[in-house]
Amino acid sequence: MLARLLQTVLRRGRTAAQSAVRSSADIDRLKRALALERSGQAGAAERLYRDLLRDAPDDADVSHLLGNVLRRQGRFSEAIEFLRCAVRGSPPSAIVHFHLGETYARADDNAHATECYRRALEVDASFAPAARSLGNALRASGALDAAAAAYERAIELNPELAELHIALGDTLRELGRREDALAACIRATQLQPASADAHIQLGHALHELGRVEPALAAYRCAVELRPDQPEVHLHLGGAIFSNGLGGDAAAPHFLRALELRPDFIQARFNLGLTQLAGGDLADGWQNFELRYEEKLGARRVARAALPQPQWKGEDLRGKSLLVWGEQGVGDQIQFAGLLPELLVQASRLTIVCLPKLKPLFARSFPAAVVTSELPLDASGDDFDFQCSAGGAAQWLRPAIGSFPTRRGYLVADAARVVYWRERLDALGAGLKIGFSWRSHDLRGDRVLACSNILDWAPLFSIPGVHWICLQYDDCVKELAAARGKLNASLMDFPEIDLRDDLDETAALMTALDYVISAPTTVSVLAAALGVKTWQMTYGYDWQTHGTDRNLWFPAMRQYRRSCFERWEAVTARMALELREKVRAHGR
Repeated sequence: MLARLLQTVLRRGRTAAQSAVRSSADIDRLKRALALERSGQAGAAERLYRDLLRDAPDDADVSHLLGNVLRRQGRFSEAIEFLRCAVRGSPPSAIVHFHLGETYARADDNAHATECYRRALEVDASFAPAARSLGNALRASGALDAAAAAYERAIELNPELAELHIALGDTLRELGRREDALAACIRATQLQPASADAHIQLGHALHELGRVEPALAAYRCAVELRPDQPEVHLHLGGAIFSNGLGGDAAAPHFLRALELRPDFIQARFNLGLTQLAGGDLADGWQNFELRYEEKLGARRVARAALPQPQWKGEDLRGKSLLVWGEQGVGDQIQFAGLLPELLVQASRLTIVCLPKLKPLFARSFPAAVVTSELPLDASGDDFDFQCSAGGAAQWLRPAIGSFPTRRGYLVADAARVVYWRERLDALGAGLKIGFSWRSHDLRGDRVLACSNILDWAPLFSIPGVHWICLQYDDCVKELAAARGKLNASLMDFPEIDLRDDLDETAALMTALDYVISAPTTVSVLAAALGVKTWQMTYGYDWQTHGTDRNLWFPAMRQYRRSCFERWEAVTARMALELREKVRAHGR
């Protein structure tokens, strides 16, 4: 690109704002500066450019060249200053706007980068690099639909560039357009069969569509192409593990990734999940602590910034402990199962949780102080120790035998439970069963653990059951479809905010005979309340710790879909057992 840039500068001569043509000496200095750049002598090139600008301060082309040198050195604020001078030159230059956009992007200013790329395309609609970078900037800012459109434009301009199809496929996957993503990834592998990245993206697209064997074949192809690349081993191990094909089969791939890159945090964290899933709690919990590391990327968990020492299993007699919740609602409910033991050990326990959990936790743990905000005095000496709720697991759950067998640990409002039992009894005789078929978040491979409501036909056809909807997002159309196509009687109570009023939701759940749900907050909350819970799940579950059940929730029974069957097969098996429960209830 430097050679092309020099040709452009020499062809244009001085900018229109200047009165004279460049001298031969100036041209020689330009050539020498560019040669220094190409040889890696950025400092010497910078000095020459600055000398040229002292002689001609308004030279937009030299400002452009100097801005690029500074950008490549990571001196973004300085580079932006000179590149902004360059864009004021005449005539407008697509490449100058593009380079200014690249500099803003490197400085994590995607808003200004997007503006520059769009300006570049206004000047030259055929400038493919600007369309590609526009897609990158839009995607980084979360504007996925616009990013996909930008990549599609870039592909129109340069249809043979495999990396554009890879970027488009990855973006379409995030948008949930999985079939379109698969088509883009297939095209990328056709254009560049030797690209490991293309095969990895193809594996992702196939995996999220539930096409397990072709997905594994794509990942293995990436490993064959780049056996020295730790990421390919990470993705292959992840696919094996997440599809429920065994932690023992996945772990060697994470270990190989760590051999190639010993500081590969994501590989070590994934290895920790296989260790937890297999019952190796000592090593598993240690690697689980890596969830706070920045290098974990999107899976990183935020750590509360507190001055008190982290609790590491010390004797808590006479001591005060602050326990703060981490991750989402389901995680905070799960790790709340550790709080009863901490209450016994510590002289004073303060619990920080999500606001929607505060009423329920305050009732369930009355001896603790429960708040939804870090206490104002948490920066002083008011607490002897602090820890995350999940961080306490390695000290309270060091072995399989350390899991309690209590049925539940959360307590719903007794008066509201009575109210809901009366409402449910008014429906008539028969089991009252709550149901939820999917998560509200179907991004990535989460979709594999969630069913379609129409998959529940074998369950909904069982007489003697009143089905109570616990789906906590907008599901009006899905319920209507099930009522019409399956002729199912499905009850819902729209007066309850099932997403945010978890205290009232807990009372309704406690009044039910069973809850059947996808692996979401619904199943976790029901089991934590001690309600008989049937969880429909898929792939690995590290919470089983090498057993045939989720040790965190004795009230939970799991019905697992293998990667080689459909949800209808699972619900058919469940229906056989549920019919027996209905008959027993009738007797």
